[in-house]
Amino acid sequence: MSRILIVDDDENIRFVFKKILTAAGHEVVSAAHMIDARAILSANEFDVALIDRILSDGQNGFDLVKYIKAAQPFCEPILMSGYKTYRSAAEALRFDTLAYLAKPVKQDQLYHAVAEAADKSKAKKKSEELNP
Repeated sequence: MSRILIVDDDENIRFVFKKILTAAGHEVVSAAHMIDARAILSANEFDVALIDRILSDGQNGFDLVKYIKAAQPFCEPILMSGYKTYRSAAEALRFDTLAYLAKPVKQDQLYHAVAEAADKSKAKKKSEELNP
């Protein structure tokens, strides 16, 4: 079981992803806005964060990825976008996100990306334990 944070301004996406991932055995928390996500991240540790690239509060998902990388180095961010471009994909690579998914995200893509991110998060934690 992994702890997953979903940050998306679309209530339907948060609801569906939470339902799918909870049914798969994950613990899922969601937020609609950057400010809420930061508050949740400051109080909880996550293995994976699914983040919308463009949030309705004028915030860019890349800003949240930067915050996560600094605050929770074992949390693996996955970006999602309904408006994926080559430039935004290149930026996602620059920020070392595990995946950059195009919306609508298919259920098998979601499962695969989350499983890969959770595995990477666990491997990082184990490596840190072995090499403090």
